Amino acid sequence: MAGWRVSRFVEERLRDTLTLVSRLNLPLAGIHGDYWAGNVLMEGDAVTGVVDWDEAHVDWRAYEVANATWQFCRNESSDALDLKAAREFHRHYNAAGEGLTDPEREAVGPLIRARLLYEVLFTLGISGRGGEEDWEYVSTNLNTLVNLRHVEV
Repeated sequence: MAGWRVSRFVEERLRDTLTLVSRLNLPLAGIHGDYWAGNVLMEGDAVTGVVDWDEAHVDWRAYEVANATWQFCRNESSDALDLKAAREFHRHYNAAGEGLTDPEREAVGPLIRARLLYEVLFTLGISGRGGEEDWEYVSTNLNTLVNLRHVEV
């Protein structure tokens, strides 16, 4: 029964996210595709480079910003989004260039949730193909999804 509830929860989140994103008509751009601290070279507070471009592709810019927001602004101890840090991150992002459009800003929260759903499905897929099960990772992502269900950045 618990598996059915997880499946239903994931299905509902995916449907909600796809409905919203399709309505927003988000602009496309070249994105890194794997933007996280391990791929960002720093010297003090300055970014000096970004490495590991093998997942680069054309996609929604808002998806890259949503993923970066989660990667750099989550509270590791509680797996919650630090909203203050997220808003500060967006302020710096917008000041550095073109900035996000209103539809892109609206999409960030749902796209963070979509990324977490992807992580759950990818991990379950590894298990389904005979790989090592990581139920703690799946559970953490599902709990985070529940905590973020109404969060907007």
